[in-house]
Order: sequence, then structure tokens, then C-alpha cells
Amino acid sequence: MPSAVSVNHPKNANTADQRTRCGWARTPLGIAYHDLEWGVPVHEDRVLFEFLTLEGAQAGLSWETILRKRDAYRAAFAGFDPGRVARFTAAQIARLLANPGIVRNRLKIASTVGNARAFRDVQREFGSFDAYVWRFVDGVPRVNRWRRHGQVPARTPQSDALSRDLSIRGFKFTGSTICYAFMQAVGMVNDHTIDCFRYERVGGPEQSTFSAPDISRMGYNPANFAFRIGTGPWSRGYAVSYAVSFYDDRTRSESPRSTWWGPKTDPKKLYGGFGLIRIPVDPTGRATARRIWRSFAGQSERMIHEIPDNTTTRFQDDVL
Repeated sequence: MPSAVSVNHPKNANTADQRTRCGWARTPLGIAYHDLEWGVPVHEDRVLFEFLTLEGAQAGLSWETILRKRDAYRAAFAGFDPGRVARFTAAQIARLLANPGIVRNRLKIASTVGNARAFRDVQREFGSFDAYVWRFVDGVPRVNRWRRHGQVPARTPQSDALSRDLSIRGFKFTGSTICYAFMQAVGMVNDHTIDCFRYERVGGPEQSTFSAPDISRMGYNPANFAFRIGTGPWSRGYAVSYAVSFYDDRTRSESPRSTWWGPKTDPKKLYGGFGLIRIPVDPTGRATARRIWRSFAGQSERMIHEIPDNTTTRFQDDVL
């Protein structure tokens, strides 16, 4: 749970849609994060490393501060690619200390690089960090039934165990409280209060972030993939936009993200309903993958999916 929030604050019912939210979601940035990300199960290593980094950076600060700095963190730490961060040199670390966009704490910056190296060790041992970390909840989200945020613990036996193991493996800024906040963020535990509209949407073991069925035989042009934006009536009012970039794993280079767009009815934004978008293959022919990025109201930019190039895929963005 974002630590900047007093548990004595009442529930927040947004005046525009009258949906009840967890009491800590009060600012536009906090509401967007609460509604789109907090508690949604994450199984992508890059995103897991992102939240491990951001939760550690938050220590002693407000989560709102970290959300405002999130894009700067993404730029400073190579898009949260643990392999690239693990290779940061002393000179790169020194430059980060002069970066006003991030928390300029020498220990936190050094720990991010050290954690990236430990993260890579875990990936080599377990195949993925995802396979490692989800063992601490037996592979399925723990669904609680809190009536108010005052009941939500700051740590649990599971976060204690994760913290101890991460420490043994050389991770820093991964105390039990930080680990529990990480577990909440990546959906290992559902700590939305039961009256929050996201409680049922996040759900339990059956919830997954994305659905990616094979549509290679559905008649789509193989030079495109169809991107289905899955938003129900409950999502109306959101201004969501998407972009695509092309990534070449051989050269570890990425093209600039395309213009942000939504369905054809509104080329910039999506306001509820459904949309189907086709994204072309890399015009240079060098990409090994295409990355899809989502932004809420021009903020909270995040990579949400990666698709091998020259393939046809449809997936539903269930977290909207």
C-alpha cells in the first residue's frame, strides 16, 4: 500500500463516476495508478524489476513523489531492463547522482544497480524472476477481505520470508515492509478493500493481466497484428492512449515510440467501449519485437506487452 497515505482518510468516491475507491487514491495520478495497475497480477520480469526498484526508491518518501518521477526513472534506468542496468559503470552511477528527475540518494541508486545484478542471478537460477517470486504465495494471489485500510498490515509472514531470501541473495532496500508494498503492487496480494470497485476486478487466482489467443487463422493481414482494447462500461471516462516501438534484441536498440493513439473514432484517446487497432511491422525490417506502451491522461507511461515481430497476435488489455 502506498505509504504516503494516512489510513484514517475515508473512502474516495470519484465525483465523476461515483465509484468507491481505496481511501489512499485521492490525486489524479494516484487514482490512475490505483484503477489501472495496483494489485493487478504481474508476470513480466521487466515490470517486476520496475516495481522492485520504485518501491525501494520510495523508502522514506511518498508514493505520489515516486509516481511523478516514474518516467524519469524509466529513462535513467534503461527502461528497467535488468540486464542493461546490471552493466552500469561507476561513471554512469555518478551521472545518475546529478539527475534531478530521480531520487538522488547514493545508496538507493547503487542498490538499484546491485539489485539488477542479483535479479539476473535469480533469472539464471529459476529461469525467470517471476517463477522465483511467485513461489512466496504458492503461485496465486492472496485475496484478503479488508473493510478498511486500517486493517491492512504493513508486513506479513510471506513478505518477511521474501525479504530474508532477497537479502541472502544480495538485494538491498528490500525490507519486509518494502517487500509487502511490492507484493501489493504486482498483485501477489489483493489488498483493495471489499467496497472498492477494483476488488472484484482484480480478483483472485483466475485473474490474468493479458489474454493472447492465436488469431493467425482469423483472416488478419500477417503484416499487422490486431490489438483489441478491452474496456467495459465501467471504464468510461478514462483517457487512455497507446504507442508502439520496435526493439532489436541483437543491437539492444529501440526505435522512438510512435504517436500515441486510440481507436479510429478518436485517434488520440479512448473513452470506454472497445477498439481494434492494427499496428504495422517495423518498416526497417530489423526489429525482433514490437513493444506496446500505454499512457493514462498523458502520464503513467508503461510498456504493457511485447510481441515478436512478423507475427499476428491479439490480446486484451484487461487492466483498463
